[in-house]
Amino acid sequence: MGASMLGMVPMAASDRDTIHILHIDDEPNFVEMAAEFLEREDSRFSVQTATSARAGRNALTDEVDCIVSDYDMPAQNGIALLEAIRAERPDLPFILYTGKGSEEVASEAISAGVTDYLQKGGDTSQYTVLANRITNAVTQYRAQREVEATERRYQRLIEESTDMISVVGEDGAFQYISPAVEHILGYAAAELLGENGFDYIHPEDRPVAMDRFAELVANPEERVTAEFRFKHEDGTWIWLGVRGRNLRADP
Repeated sequence: MGASMLGMVPMAASDRDTIHILHIDDEPNFVEMAAEFLEREDSRFSVQTATSARAGRNALTDEVDCIVSDYDMPAQNGIALLEAIRAERPDLPFILYTGKGSEEVASEAISAGVTDYLQKGGDTSQYTVLANRITNAVTQYRAQREVEATERRYQRLIEESTDMISVVGEDGAFQYISPAVEHILGYAAAELLGENGFDYIHPEDRPVAMDRFAELVANPEERVTAEFRFKHEDGTWIWLGVRGRNLRADP
């Protein structure tokens, strides 16, 4: 029971599934009891405890998935702790779990960006509710982090690609163009943003390119290929092999 026993709790879940909780409350007996009941509620829970806001700040690591904190604590209350945590970890789930409940405290917590707010109850059923709130908050937090990590991976792949990748609107204007454009065509990517790509295609090749583009716009999920000459930044003409896909329905 308590922080000294946390490593001895048998966990059925894998390390990846483990939900690491930091529970901060200035009542040592209560925080130890809460840790025990929470770990009984869900075998994925691993609860670390701290008995002051300062100790909680010191115990906060990248491994922590959720903070559960009391409000009324000496030196620094739960709202002040929340604001300090938000400055470092703006998206980390933070649940204010307090015996001092009031509309004023709840309003202040919401303004400070609390993930959830729960009053302590008089029986053990409160831990079932708290466990559900933790699980829901961490599930959303991890899902968002995975989305962001995937976006970073794709962005890195695009930025490092030797092929030029672009997004154009229905009017043919560049909405995005990858850094490879500088190596291939001599332009900085920012120079072409908002420019109409057809203005840079050789006049003899422009009608065919526009026809293929019209096919693309008219047909969702359509894929087309084309070859045409594109004006290099130095004034010469470069042959490009283009593969296009209609993704207008994809936000």
